[in-house]
Amino acid sequence: MFAVWYNYIESWTLAYSVFSVTGEYFGIHDFDGMRNFLQSFQGVQAGGHFSSISNPLFVFPFTAMLCFLLTVGLNVWILTYASYLKPKDDLALTGLTTSITNEFAEVILGGSLAIPIAVAFFGLAKTEEIARAAFDLPFAAMPMIFQKLPLGRLFGMMWFSLLFFAGITSSVALCSPAMAFLQGQMKMQRQKAALVVGAVLSLCGLPVALFFAHGFLNEMNFWSGTFGLVVFALVEVILFAWLFGMERAWQEINLGADIRLPLVFKFIIQFVSPIYLIVLLLFWGIQQGVPTLLMTGQNSADVPYLWAARVMMAGLIIASVWLVARAYKRGTIRHEYR
Repeated sequence: MFAVWYNYIESWTLAYSVFSVTGEYFGIHDFDGMRNFLQSFQGVQAGGHFSSISNPLFVFPFTAMLCFLLTVGLNVWILTYASYLKPKDDLALTGLTTSITNEFAEVILGGSLAIPIAVAFFGLAKTEEIARAAFDLPFAAMPMIFQKLPLGRLFGMMWFSLLFFAGITSSVALCSPAMAFLQGQMKMQRQKAALVVGAVLSLCGLPVALFFAHGFLNEMNFWSGTFGLVVFALVEVILFAWLFGMERAWQEINLGADIRLPLVFKFIIQFVSPIYLIVLLLFWGIQQGVPTLLMTGQNSADVPYLWAARVMMAGLIIASVWLVARAYKRGTIRHEYR
């Protein structure tokens, strides 16, 4: 689920890297104009800079949809030729490297550079207003800043290309469990498994793009990318540390390790992490989960689309459970762990 809408946002960074090179947004010097440029690209408003098919039910943004399909195609091509860790590869070192790279892109580039630069150009009050909207800072504020810099087209292309590279590495990782399951448990060839995953991303991504203006993506983002991350993290910790067994888990983590995790992490994984996640889930569920579940404050015209997003997410979960049950019934999962 997470990968479905993540790929759509990821495709925006690809589009904006091209827009930077071509100067598509250059010449728009006021923030409202740049926001309209973004919303026209997203299909939130018809007309403007980008053509789209618009009717009362949905908006089909041609450029955004083309970039989305291209992004999915690149993911499929990489999910085809990617490789997995060997049994004795260093999980600790690999995990540390991955987390450092990810935090460098998100915290150093995203927080430590983008926000101070925005404050310098727009002032603190305006930056706070911009930051409240999920996509205004990277896709509306930064393009305005690049226009004021020497070699702005080059810096804009580099910025959005780096975001796209960070995004596609994450989306490939998000799809890897599905790829591993289809190959290992359903006995599909790698190319066929990649095509199946790509087809699911494309089909499920279509309503994300068509109904974006009605909050379809935001609904998926909350339940799968915000609330769902905590739930699945808790499930993973319980499965790994308690059902699989902490002793076996600790041996697996340190198998073939060039660097060994300090022993304190054994305690953190088994006890601190699940307790922290449970407390976070309870407080967060009360503060945000219940109002979102009840659709408090939502426009009545958007409610059917929000329910459609929930139905699609539920369908994906049911399909996943059915596939796992089918693989278990066939014996592929049981035989693997005997």
